[in-house]
Amino acid sequence: MSREEELQQGPIEENFANQLDISNEEILNKNRNHNAWIVFGRDRWGDLNDGYGKFPFDMGGDKCSTIDIFVGLDSFNAGNEGSNTQARRAKNIQKDASRIYISQKTDIDEAFQLLDIGSLKPSYGKAAIGIKSDNLRFIAREGIKIVANCGEVNTLNEKQSSASQNIYGIELICGIPQNKEDIQPIVKSKNLEGCLKELHNLVDSFIATFNDYVTKQQIFNAAIAYHDHKGAVNAGPTGTIFTVFSNALSTSYESLKTHIEKNMGSNIETHRTGQASKIEEYLTPTHKKYIGSIYNRTN
Repeated sequence: MSREEELQQGPIEENFANQLDISNEEILNKNRNHNAWIVFGRDRWGDLNDGYGKFPFDMGGDKCSTIDIFVGLDSFNAGNEGSNTQARRAKNIQKDASRIYISQKTDIDEAFQLLDIGSLKPSYGKAAIGIKSDNLRFIAREGIKIVANCGEVNTLNEKQSSASQNIYGIELICGIPQNKEDIQPIVKSKNLEGCLKELHNLVDSFIATFNDYVTKQQIFNAAIAYHDHKGAVNAGPTGTIFTVFSNALSTSYESLKTHIEKNMGSNIETHRTGQASKIEEYLTPTHKKYIGSIYNRTN
């Protein structure tokens, strides 16, 4: 290695704390030429009292093996991390630059301070992976799938009951929502498209029916406005002049009457029933055509 290369990629002096030496943890960063760490041990995401590693084997401390990968220890205090001899007693997921926390059993939401974010129930005492950094990128040259709720049992051999089928899913959350009502089901576009098309057809059909009614009503109104009657030349004994029906008016009236009897009453009721049916189909969460996802939510 040349002198220039050694200066570029050689050891560098940084002030950062050391990891507390715990008997059940193996730390990969012995030469301390960098602020990058891999810690093999049991579940411990904070102080010595945080995580299932604090418990003895016979009190729940078993089956919580953990790999903690992190860089930029105490990066929030950059420049004031302390000397290389200072041992950091507690891990700090919030203040370290980047971390991948892989655990056989942990309280992942509590560890990453996500207990009050989202509508999914927090995970307690289960296998989990937590990833945190300033920015995350998931890059694929073809496709990315994010899949949840895909196994019959979890790592504790617990089977989901029928009552809890809807508690697991995917939540896309930006920021910290003010309340859980801000997190809403993600719309399924095909179902929404079907809903809008069917409601459009109902409205369009009703408009056509009503338009026919308006047309016939206008003809009837015109017949009323301009009708005339043929009366007798001489009045009857009582002085009344007898007339005959206006053909134009009677024809228009019969046409309007037929349209109302045939279309307006039953057709309007059919449209009302049809609309109610579509509303129930597409806007009821338990229906297969529901426009929203019962599993996945976003804000």
